[in-house]
Amino acid sequence: TVLASVLSLVFVAALGGSALAGELPKQGTYETAWTFSGPYTVIDLGKENSAWISHFTVTRWNTAGGDLYNNISADCIGMGGSKGKLASSGYCVFTDDDGDNIYEYWYETEPGKGVGVTLGGTGKYEGLQGEDNYEYVFTADSPEGTFHGIGHDEGSYTITR
Repeated sequence: TVLASVLSLVFVAALGGSALAGELPKQGTYETAWTFSGPYTVIDLGKENSAWISHFTVTRWNTAGGDLYNNISADCIGMGGSKGKLASSGYCVFTDDDGDNIYEYWYETEPGKGVGVTLGGTGKYEGLQGEDNYEYVFTADSPEGTFHGIGHDEGSYTITR
């Protein structure tokens, strides 16, 4: 009906088109949970040390109900070492259902804890910057040469574009 069309136009004008398009607010906070798994390769660095490298996947969802990092998967690389000689760190490329990407660098601050730094993105994530603090645990019963785990984080972000 004409009335429904007019009300729809008023609604769009009142909210602004970006709210209907699912655009993220220019700043905010997020809480996410995630799973990760993949193979790894270890090299021996002498009697008491070793190093690992991996190409693994992450699935992440927003536990606070927000859109950022919700139902998104990542392709990641990482490396680390034993006994604190080489801290674990790496990079992830998250891709959502629309094909837009978020780029992230992560590093451990201590075993099982670390910081994720959002480096930017494409599409709706262009200009995205942020940081989170994370914790994770490895799950039991992973076959030799693979790892599986779960984690959670809390962070904040801004979008500058």
